[in-house]
Amino acid sequence: MIKVLHVDDERAELTLNKIELLRFSSDIEIEWAESGEEAIEKLRKEEYDCVLSDYQMPEMDGFELLKTLRSDGNLIPFIFLTGQGNEQVAAEALRSGADDYFAKDGGIAHYDRLVNSIKRVVQANLNRKERQHTEEALKDSEQRYRTLFDNAGDAIFIHDKDGNILEANKIAFERLGFSREELLSKSLTEIITPEQKARTPEMIKEVTEKGYVLFETAHMRKDGTPISVEMSSRLIEYSAAPAVLSIARDISKRKQAESELRKAHEELERRVRERTADLLKANRKLKNEIAERKKVEQALLDSRQKYRTLLEKLEEGVLLENERGTISFVNPRTIEMLGYHESELIGLHWTEIVPPEEVERIEQELAKRPSGINGKYESSLLCKNGQKIPVIISAKPLFSDKGDYKGVLSVFTDISRIKDVEEQLKSGYQQLERVVEERTKEVNILSNLLETEKAEKAKAEEALRRSETRYHSLFQESADEVYQF
Repeated sequence: MIKVLHVDDERAELTLNKIELLRFSSDIEIEWAESGEEAIEKLRKEEYDCVLSDYQMPEMDGFELLKTLRSDGNLIPFIFLTGQGNEQVAAEALRSGADDYFAKDGGIAHYDRLVNSIKRVVQANLNRKERQHTEEALKDSEQRYRTLFDNAGDAIFIHDKDGNILEANKIAFERLGFSREELLSKSLTEIITPEQKARTPEMIKEVTEKGYVLFETAHMRKDGTPISVEMSSRLIEYSAAPAVLSIARDISKRKQAESELRKAHEELERRVRERTADLLKANRKLKNEIAERKKVEQALLDSRQKYRTLLEKLEEGVLLENERGTISFVNPRTIEMLGYHESELIGLHWTEIVPPEEVERIEQELAKRPSGINGKYESSLLCKNGQKIPVIISAKPLFSDKGDYKGVLSVFTDISRIKDVEEQLKSGYQQLERVVEERTKEVNILSNLLETEKAEKAKAEEALRRSETRYHSLFQESADEVYQF
């Protein structure tokens, strides 16, 4: 189905054209716009296959509509339909980017041609988009090829059957010391050492016949320095013609190693009997070291298992967050404490499991971690059901081998019971203080009563003492009188 946006300020024209176009083609769907502004609004909201527009309209005519669309990068097929049918207007319409032009007074045959034109320009637009997509894909493919080609670890050459170099990658230029222009103006025989030049035509012939060949040769740098290389050559098609893709791997070090290896082998054979005993001894030592290493590895595995078991059975919650504050690990106790599933906790930011009133204080604590400062402080966690759990947090910063800050390992100790006991103790202390205060008052009253009683007693004793003195005096006087008598 072809979706056409018909733009005309006369509704009668819109209706007539829709009826006639649908009579000539059932696979065309037509929508209306009665002004250029309305057409632009619809084109921004919906997808259409073609615009059929009147030439003259108030406020924004057909040319202005077309220019606006093209300036916005919209290349939708555009056909003018107007009552002013002359060559000058048609030429101006096509120069402005229109795909076709029709006069309104063309009769019945006019609609048949118009339908054919709509289908033609829509198909041409589809072909253009497909071609553009293909070109973009080809360009992307070529870019990927060039990236791989230039960043390969080996020198790569593409040459014809005569050995003329057609293309080479960056490492080929750098290894041989030539500029791109210099290297592409040469043949293989010009970059091969004199000793190896005679073999080059033979190798090219072999790859042409067999399709693939692997051989060793020697390249020569611009300064004359030879480079031993292993060439892997394969027959390909390049620019629509047969060519050879050759990958040259620098084996200079390998050659040097092989030479040194031969010398070492000769020396080894001479000394092998002398070293047999040492080798046997070393072999026994190696076996012991392997056995010891296995023990260490097993101990490490056991230690890891114990560590995992410890984490799983630990009464404290353990949480690991990265440098951005995202949770990356929790142990079972943390899951139990907070009431989440493990999959729900992993990926959360730590602020999502902390009461809002605690966030600022914890942020101040976390700001110390990148400096390598451990932390231990009291806070609270926020459970999934909204309950707050008081905890003591022990936090340790984590760093990479290079010293980069990687996050924080936090251990949470649930102190709910301690808080309950503290509350009970606090309540008990307050009750005790009230009892002590009451008893103190009672003691003060008793003390006052005792003081009063003591004072009264002292007064009574003083009165008794005085009474005894008077009695004694009277008795003495009475005794003297009796005696005298």
